Amino acid sequence: DAAIADVVPDGSFLIARLNSGRRKQLHQYWPETGRLQTLNVLLGSIDTAPARITPAGDRVAFFGTPLDRPDAPNQFYAMDLRSGAAVRLGPDVAAPDASINTDVAIGPDGASVVFNGMAGDALCIFSAPIGGSGEVRRLLTLTERISGLDVAPDGSLYIGQGDRNGEVVRLSPSGGTPERIGTALSNTAVGGVTLPLPDGRVVFSSQTANQRRLLVARPGKESEPFVQTQDVTAAPAALISRTEAAFTIGEAADRTIGLVSIADGRLAKRLNGPKGADIRSMAASPDGRTIYYTASGSVWSVPVSDGTPQKLRPGDSVTVDPYKNELIVQLIEKEAVRLVRTPLKGGPERTIPVQAGIRIAPVEDALHPNGVSKDGLILVRVAPSSSWFWPTGVLDPQTGRVRIPSIGYDADMSSAGWADDGKIVVLAYPFRSSLWHFRTEESKR
Repeated sequence: DAAIADVVPDGSFLIARLNSGRRKQLHQYWPETGRLQTLNVLLGSIDTAPARITPAGDRVAFFGTPLDRPDAPNQFYAMDLRSGAAVRLGPDVAAPDASINTDVAIGPDGASVVFNGMAGDALCIFSAPIGGSGEVRRLLTLTERISGLDVAPDGSLYIGQGDRNGEVVRLSPSGGTPERIGTALSNTAVGGVTLPLPDGRVVFSSQTANQRRLLVARPGKESEPFVQTQDVTAAPAALISRTEAAFTIGEAADRTIGLVSIADGRLAKRLNGPKGADIRSMAASPDGRTIYYTASGSVWSVPVSDGTPQKLRPGDSVTVDPYKNELIVQLIEKEAVRLVRTPLKGGPERTIPVQAGIRIAPVEDALHPNGVSKDGLILVRVAPSSSWFWPTGVLDPQTGRVRIPSIGYDADMSSAGWADDGKIVVLAYPFRSSLWHFRTEESKR
């Protein structure tokens, strides 16, 4: 029930475990005695544990937020383990959004922290003093997303870079060969979005030359920007009506929900209410008046007309069943990932059964705004024991039976939504990675 984050010099471990609030919290564990100490650190990722200890064992650098600021956006920090005091590292460096992996490493002298962040549209590696004050240096710019980071004793860097070139594919729920839609996506992070539009086009995430934006294309046609703006446009996204869609726009503290005209890509509005929230999934009410989203382990609602967001309930991913006027919520818990449904107007939740032997993947973007079909079938991301990949599954909520329509097609899949023709549109990502050794000017001496 834990993930290893790092080994402390005294032989104890830093481990990440889900706490009672379903947030990943850092602990220190002594295996010889079984002693477990809770640390005031909430980590910013469900499926990784980005935290590292200094050589002296007195400070930990991490990506997340201190325990007393649970709703704050995830950032890079260093915490003194004796006092519990945390300082922000590189406060002028924008943290990567939820679709990009984060990692952190300690410099060989224990006085600096190396981490990845954004410089405009570029994904870069930075070094900052562990005390929080002093010069923040940009060490290098990456061409692909990070999949691991460490610092050698001589100060040189080892960096894993993952090539997750993805493609939009269409699946038949009964199985068969996937149909490719449009062109391959360059260096897109797993966890983007595909959004079938009423006019037959498909919106999808792309990242080219570190420029993240939403594109739109018809099957077999060239893609083009979906929104007429120079700002970052990204997942999650959802249809508000047959003429308007919602998406995330901007970065870091300016990141919020934008509304766009489907017909011409005109940016209609930016909502002020959700500004700065770490939004992981999004859906709209059937009447198009309310946007539901998840952030910081909770489900929130905000009027399409804007206003103060309301915290509704715990949840890590959310969609709407428009045929039963219910929210479907995913909860990542210690024992398993659980799906529940609850009326839009409030009421008791009901657990959705899942057949024995099938695990729902513990990812926070698992549910799609078009994730429920007219006959009630729910698209989920599953973690089958027979495969390293996490494909799309079709869940019958009455029986709990799950069917995987893409067996034989080895790729991770995300953002699976139902199109009007009854097919499934999904982002598929094969996996290739490489290890790089970068020598700094200091390490060359």
